[in-house]
Amino acid sequence: LQSWAHWPVKFRVLAAVTARQHLAVVPGGRCTVLVTVCTPTNTVFDPPNIASTVAKACLDGVVDAGILPDDDSRHVTRTSYDRGPKTNVRGIYRLTITLEEVSDGR
Repeated sequence: LQSWAHWPVKFRVLAAVTARQHLAVVPGGRCTVLVTVCTPTNTVFDPPNIASTVAKACLDGVVDAGILPDDDSRHVTRTSYDRGPKTNVRGIYRLTITLEEVSDGR
């Protein structure tokens, strides 16, 4: 990505490209979202702190990819955050966004 791009734009574009390669369109357009954050070490941290920064930009990328029509409350019924396994590589973090379809029966 271009060096002039602000980091949220980079994450949004990267998420859109990745989503197009690995995800199918959510039928009905309604889902729950699980954001799993993997850090390089086992230090204590607060996974939801990533919500307003990296996770939001990545979810916008999923919408840009056409996987979801929007990331508003009509389409994303719940967002959860969890800690994943450590990456064991200094400075390397991994973010995984899992979408689970919500049926009309809720």
